[in-house]
Amino acid sequence: MTYAKKPNGALEVGDVFKCKKLGGYTFIVLSAKYGGGGVAMFNDEYPDGWQVKYEVIEEKALKTTAGVHTVSDNIGTFYMSGCFSNIISIDDIVIIGKMKPCFVWEKFPE
Repeated sequence: MTYAKKPNGALEVGDVFKCKKLGGYTFIVLSAKYGGGGVAMFNDEYPDGWQVKYEVIEEKALKTTAGVHTVSDNIGTFYMSGCFSNIISIDDIVIIGKMKPCFVWEKFPE
């Protein structure tokens, strides 16, 4: 079961946020979408939830003029809705900014 729109106030791709439940670090949202639902024993149906994939971001990346950040292995997931044990409410999150993707053209030698 998928819903037509995201929950009010839910995180979106590129949001930079802090969350005490995740240790108070700074994070960036890598993906945000409905997912994770399914069927369990005895045909119990569990609907999709708003799934957020995030990464810990270094404070120094926020302080540089270019805001350069590279993806690391510090990646995790939580839900903002649905029937999951790892739910984090929007009330526990403070959005402090937004990052935008930046593509760099690198021409190959001919």
